[in-house]
Amino acid sequence: MRTYQMALDDSMLSPSDIALNPAPVAQVFPWEIFEPVRKDYEEARFRHGRVQTRQANGEIKRKRGRPPKCASRLFFVAEEKMAQCEDDSPGAGGFPPYDFYLMLATFILAPLYDCEPNAESIWRELNRNPSFAHLCGFDAGDVPSPRTLRRFNRIMADEGLWEEVRKIAVSHNMEEGVIENSGKLIVDVTHHDAFASVRKPVKACRECSRIKNCKQVVHTCDVTDIVAKSPNYKLPGVKSVLLSLAGTEIPIAGMAMNARIHDSKSLSDALELIKHDYPDLAVDTVIADGAYDSADCRKNAMENLDADLVTPLCPRNRKKRKVRARGIDHIDPCGRPVCMAGHSMELLGKDARREQYIWACPVFRPGRSDETLSCGKWEDCCPRAANGRVYRTNAADSPQINWNLPQHSRTHKKLYAMRTQVERIISRVKRILSFERFYGRGKKVLQGFIDRYVTVFNVIAFAAWAT
Repeated sequence: MRTYQMALDDSMLSPSDIALNPAPVAQVFPWEIFEPVRKDYEEARFRHGRVQTRQANGEIKRKRGRPPKCASRLFFVAEEKMAQCEDDSPGAGGFPPYDFYLMLATFILAPLYDCEPNAESIWRELNRNPSFAHLCGFDAGDVPSPRTLRRFNRIMADEGLWEEVRKIAVSHNMEEGVIENSGKLIVDVTHHDAFASVRKPVKACRECSRIKNCKQVVHTCDVTDIVAKSPNYKLPGVKSVLLSLAGTEIPIAGMAMNARIHDSKSLSDALELIKHDYPDLAVDTVIADGAYDSADCRKNAMENLDADLVTPLCPRNRKKRKVRARGIDHIDPCGRPVCMAGHSMELLGKDARREQYIWACPVFRPGRSDETLSCGKWEDCCPRAANGRVYRTNAADSPQINWNLPQHSRTHKKLYAMRTQVERIISRVKRILSFERFYGRGKKVLQGFIDRYVTVFNVIAFAAWAT
């Protein structure tokens, strides 16, 4: 069995090597906090079994994948029968169900045994590793089948119960102080390899004579599409938006999205998710990468969380501008002046009255100089200025620079440096917890997949903090 040492951050390293020994995770975490989810799961499992019984008896003929209008026109009788079986019992037959907490522990502890997030991998690990089965609470030789594991995960995803588990785990860590609110929210998008066919209609639509002109074609997976990370790296996959608070390196939420949608389109929904799930969380700054550098994204951050958006500057199609000023060669696409020696000038401050940026020499300016730089054209540029050249630019000439928090300022650079924390979270989620590939289909299943790895991360974080 392969093992890994998982360090959440320097403050959470435990001498017991929490990731090498899953037993402390199972023993320390208070599983009883998921009791509200257990009750909802039991009700959902009963409803699911009731429908399955009627389908097995031939009383319900379900046709998946039909567009809504086609379904209401062709299968209204089936919908009528579905409504009539609300109070029917699925019967007394069948094997007794496994306890909710046993199944939940299986899915949360499985990543610590290098299991990929699918029922078959978990089932194989339960059979070949008696310590894993015993830790989850199963008797020897009595472990759930892949079908049972798959059904548990499907019910949890369809009913939104993985989301409830995630909210409870994260809220518990916030209350205990495992996750501290720094007021800085980091947002990033990552992709997962997927195995569903790209834009393939379901069987019902493929056999329909109106498919060529139909505008409501249903695909086998509504989130799988081509992910283009580079010109030479294109493959079927899905995307997930990951959110964390700066300073903790622990995710607090995630959101599923279609692989073809641009990253910036996910910001509004992601911030609404944080506002809805954690209404008491105060956020004053949202940190994201260059894909979110737009006026719409800054507006969304202000409207949803009343927070400033910190992103790197994206010049897009802008080109450098020649200027007629002593000692200044041109203005680069990012709006920064470049002197005749080829050095990019440092932002010294702003003149709010004149709406101008003030730039300083990067070689001779006290507190702004770079010791690695040298200037051989000082006498031609500003021989009588002891601190080097100072130059002003109009804010209106550089709309790509955010006036409220300029991207060239030291404050912005310090805030944006925190974004690497979410990159480390993503690396641990994929490389250590084995959530690199998505085996399911559909947005609900993908959302459950994301909520699962956020929950696993928080369970491990609490165990590492408590030991």
